[in-house]
Parts: sequence; C-alpha cells; structure tokens
Amino acid sequence: MLRYLLILVLLVALVPFVPGLVEFEAGDETGGDLKTSRTAGGTLKLKAERNGHFIAGTRINGKTLKMMVDTGATFVALPASDARRAGIKLQEQDFTARISTANGIIAAAPVKIKTLELGPLFLRDVDAVVIPDASLSTPLLGMSALRRFKRFDISGDTMLLVQ
Repeated sequence: MLRYLLILVLLVALVPFVPGLVEFEAGDETGGDLKTSRTAGGTLKLKAERNGHFIAGTRINGKTLKMMVDTGATFVALPASDARRAGIKLQEQDFTARISTANGIIAAAPVKIKTLELGPLFLRDVDAVVIPDASLSTPLLGMSALRRFKRFDISGDTMLLVQ
C-alpha cells in the first residue's frame, strides 16, 4: 500500500512537467518525420536538424508542407509548385516584385496566405512571396509570420514559438 501511495505522490509531483515532455512525430506528405514537441498555452518547440536548421511541419491553406524557419527571410517564401499545391494560383504576370536573395535579384509574386498552422499555432492572412522553383527549393518560414508571434527564442538546438 505504501508503494502505491509513493507512486501516486511521484506522479502528482511530475504533472506540471508533463506538457514539455510529451513528444510526437508529425508526418507530412513530402516524406520524412518532423520532430516537434507541444506544450500547453499556444507554444511550439522545434528541435534543430543535424545540419542546425529548424524544420517546421506546417499546413498552408489546409495543405501539409515542411518549411525551414529562416529569421533572415523578410517574408514567408514558397516555391511555385508548393504554392500551387496550397491552392495559390498564379500567372506569369503575377511575378511583379523583385527580391534580393543570396543568388541575386529574382522575380517573385506577392501573395497572402489565408491560413498558416504550425501545430497548435494559427495565423491568418500572412504576407508571402512565391518564387520560381528553380530559385527556391525549400519553403521558408520568414519574418512575415514569425514577427506575428508573441515571441520566438532559440536556445541551443531548440526553438520555442509562443503565440
């Protein structure tokens, strides 16, 4: 009986720490699993990949998409093929903006993403740019989304997003 009481006391003592310990594997349509963990209160923790980049499993307009978090990107940036998959339909004449990248100046189409979800976090009407596939291979979660969170912190290999 004492053993059961001790176990119960131990479990009650650990309850406040459980949300930070619960981890899940978020699969996506592009293959591979994304390691993230949820905590209560509108927060999301991301673990860095081996290469040091933070990859977030997202849903853009209801479509699952893996994005690299890029605090150096002014906008959320989508390759044209991923934008089409998310229901963003563009014509050649929509590529009216010129943006500066590490590879030079390229044409981009300014758009608004209706909904962007990152685990329990949810944003509406996010400014973004669509870039030709040849100029961008990985979708970027840039500052047009990140600045809308209450805060985001990086500590070691963990990024915390708070809404």
